[in-house]
Order: sequence, then structure tokens, then C-alpha cells
Amino acid sequence: WGALYAISSNGTKNWRYLIQSTANKFQIETMPAVDCIGKTKKIYFGDDEGFIHSLTDIGSNYILNWKLDLVAQICTSCAIDNNGIIYVIQSVPAPSTLYAINPEGTVRWKYNMTLAEAGLSFSTPAIDTENNVYLFTGSDNKADPNHFHIFKVADVNGNAVLRKHTRLGDYPFIDVSSSLI
Repeated sequence: WGALYAISSNGTKNWRYLIQSTANKFQIETMPAVDCIGKTKKIYFGDDEGFIHSLTDIGSNYILNWKLDLVAQICTSCAIDNNGIIYVIQSVPAPSTLYAINPEGTVRWKYNMTLAEAGLSFSTPAIDTENNVYLFTGSDNKADPNHFHIFKVADVNGNAVLRKHTRLGDYPFIDVSSSLI
């Protein structure tokens, strides 16, 4: 159970999109991503049961564009590139998987982060001006000295291509003098 609300600038509720579920927990743990290109406002978000939802805000109501089942829990917000491709990370089970989703709601490709040795990602993908996607993964496997990773993945002709993979080692933000901050 859970809901996404559209609130007007004066604080009144425009509409509510309800998630129907049999699970006994909150279903939406992510922030919605909004694509404001063109006249319509398309909204994308994931839920705990593995669905990505696409809505169009039409003012006092919404249109459900599509609902895509990615099977496993979505704990990251979506990111949208300049071409309208939606990126989201299926967080659990490990290892995490990056999905590229076409604007009409079909899977363009997926990239399994097996190089992360069962690392999980709970961070939203970041996209640069050339539409490269950056991902951060980590694991609680303290026995592995390289258990934090950054991936740079590109969409090349509709396929995922790993451009760079960096092992960060131990959690880099513990040392406040770290140059990685």
C-alpha cells in the first residue's frame, strides 16, 4: 500500500495514485522523477514489488501510461536522459541491476553489476551531459577490501556498454580528508 499525490502550488490535492498491494509494508520508497520536456509532465517511480509506474499529470487527474514489472524491489529513484530513456536500479536481490527503459515502457537493456561482488545499490543513477550513467554500489562484506564500486555505463545503439569500473575499497566517506568527497 502507498500512494503518490500531486499537490498544487496552493497546497491543495490535485490527485492521488494508489498502489494496490497485499504486502504489509509501504510500497513507495523512492522519489518520483518528472520529465517536463514538451507539454506533458510524465512521472516515473518504482515500488517495493518491482514495478515501475509511468503517469502523466493532466492537472486535476492523471493518466496511467504503463506499469512495468521488473520482478524485484526498486529502492532507487529513476533518472531520465536527454533522449527520454529512464534508468532505474533494481536494488535487491544482489547483485543490483541497472535497467534502461524506453519511454513507452519496454526494457531497452539491463546491466547486471556482477563486478561488484554482490554489491547493492540504493543510490539513484546519475547521468552526465553525454548520457553516460553512473552507479555506486556497496556491500557489507568487510572481508572484501574492494567492496565499494563506481560504474560508468553507456547506451550504445540500444545496448549497455561498460565504459569504466572503479573499485573504491573501504567506504570512502569515513575519512573526512578523503579526496573522493
